[in-house]
This record gives sequence, C-alpha cells and structure tokens, in this order.
Amino acid sequence: MKLFRFAHENVAHLLVKDALLGCSLHSGSPFFYAFDSVPSAIIESPVYTALGEIPPKILTVEYTVPEGSLYVMNQPGSPVHGDYSRGNYYLGEWVSGFLKKNAALLAAYPSKHWVWQQNYIVNPKHELFRQVRITDIRSIHRK
Repeated sequence: MKLFRFAHENVAHLLVKDALLGCSLHSGSPFFYAFDSVPSAIIESPVYTALGEIPPKILTVEYTVPEGSLYVMNQPGSPVHGDYSRGNYYLGEWVSGFLKKNAALLAAYPSKHWVWQQNYIVNPKHELFRQVRITDIRSIHRK
C-alpha cells in the first residue's frame, strides 16, 4: 500500500533514518497523518487550509506500508461516527486509545471532504512500522 504525507524540506530526508522526527504527539504518543494520494494530502492538509497553497519548502514523502494491520474507524453508533474534524473531543479520545493500545499500524477514518475517501493515522510504535519504507521524496512544484 502506498501512502503520502508532507514534511518540511529540513526534515523530509531525515525521516529515512529517524521516522519519529516528523511525528506529532497525541497524549504523549507519536503518530502522523497519511493519505492514499498526493491530491488527498493537499486538500486535507492544515497548511493548505490555512495558506491556500502548499509552499515550495514542503515536500511529499511517499511510503510503502505493509498490508494487514489496519483498523477502520467508521462504526455507526460510535461517538466519532460522521464527525472527523480536528478538535472533535471523541475523535481525540479514540486516537489516544488507538495509539496507547498499539493495536494496529494504521487507523483509517473518512475524509472531511469526501465520504468515500479514507485518511490514515500511522502508529510508528507498532511492530510492523519496521517494514514501512520511504520510497520517494519530492516537491509537488514544477522547477
């Protein structure tokens, strides 16, 4: 499976040796968001939302991720069903539990823009993360 994320040019190439450099923390647990395409990464990016563009110093990082460790978060009746916006308390609690339980490498949740699109939370503390490989780092801008 291929996944994509953004990273600043000062960090992107360092991720090859230390993936935790580019992680966010949620309740003390590292994670990062990833997307199944570059266009999805753009439209879901808080950088794009804030600036209306992806600056040239922000690069795409392409990952190859092993199959078989995916939790899909879209259960009707759950407190997070249908509301995946940042700042959703129940979603935050769910992410915290997912990371602390270390139950899977990936958690899929629906895009806030397209109901059929999945976004991903990547858990670098999961044992399968050792099989994750960076396969490409590049700019989305033409030179």
